[in-house]
Amino acid sequence: MRYYENIGLVAASTRSKAGHRLYTQADIERLRFAFRLRQLGFALAEVRELLTMTESQSYSCKQVAEIAENHLFHIHQKIDDLK
Repeated sequence: MRYYENIGLVAASTRSKAGHRLYTQADIERLRFAFRLRQLGFALAEVRELLTMTESQSYSCKQVAEIAENHLFHIHQKIDDLK
């Protein structure tokens, strides 16, 4: 999580008096979405783009589908390369 804060993928969290990070429910949902995208193999640039799109609500299903389809295309290319 600190890494994502350092690269600006998520905003720095507030801290308790003891120095522990405090996250809002929105922060937690954003982090879960980012972690899941990374688990699925999306590049940080793609994660950033998708997070920006969803937060600004300035996206269409077609735009999101294009990013996902492009990612899937690259996965298939990697599979073909391994054969």
